[in-house]
Amino acid sequence: MTTYARETLHMGPGIALGAQVANGAAGAVGGLAGGLLCDRFGRKALLIWPRIVILLAIWPAFFLMVRNRDAVTLIVSVILLAGCLGLNTAAVFVSVTESLRKELRGAVFGGVYAIAVAVFGGTTQLVIASLIKATGDPLSPAWYVIAFTVVGLAASLAMRETAPGRAAKG
Repeated sequence: MTTYARETLHMGPGIALGAQVANGAAGAVGGLAGGLLCDRFGRKALLIWPRIVILLAIWPAFFLMVRNRDAVTLIVSVILLAGCLGLNTAAVFVSVTESLRKELRGAVFGGVYAIAVAVFGGTTQLVIASLIKATGDPLSPAWYVIAFTVVGLAASLAMRETAPGRAAKG
């Protein structure tokens, strides 16, 4: 979001950094809340509902960021999206880990996580900058996020419930 705020929205470095700080804080709070909620309501609910909120919010958030080009819209949008992602991330980590045999959990989860971070974390800025340049559309990052959120939602719907005491219900 820092690069997007600077290069596409033409915001100053302080605002872009503020958005990144808000992203981290909202993700941390969302992750803690997500952990508590997935223990209470099961993993599957937290795999699905935050992704649906993200699907509904991502395009309007980007539309408003592009239209308004102000710090408040940027930071509120980032907090909403990062908070929902944090809610979901806790359930993803736990569900994937619980789906693996105990003797393989560390190695498999570590490998999957490292590959995902390397591939998506390492290419997202390049892909988004390329999409914006190729299409001329500053909203193209929203479509990128929507596409991967749909993939994640489909995978979430296909996963079984892994929460103790809820596995038979999911």
